Amino acid sequence: MVGRTKPIGKADSARFAALQHLGCICCWLEGHPHIPAEIHHKTTAGRRDGHQETLPLCPWHHRAVPPFGVSVQSAREWLGPSLAEGKATFVGRYGTEEELLRRVNALIEHPYGG
Repeated sequence: MVGRTKPIGKADSARFAALQHLGCICCWLEGHPHIPAEIHHKTTAGRRDGHQETLPLCPWHHRAVPPFGVSVQSAREWLGPSLAEGKATFVGRYGTEEELLRRVNALIEHPYGG
């Protein structure tokens, strides 16, 4: 069971804006930067972690919703695996949620590699 998270505060709003600006981390890794993203809350033992433990994922990588006019099979081939379709395949390609979180945090902190 995923459960609810606490209300969003100022720091959380700032993080969400930074995630939106970054775009989907998986698409970024695939060489397609700045693809609009949804907020995915990392989970531990089936429960959502806090708002600072979030990843930007596009609808495909988050919920297996392909872009308009693209079949599910084509989305898999073009965009890679979706978290919603299977965590093991997703992790095999992109890393764990924790690894992705570290990468996202580094990109937010130093967007130009500085």
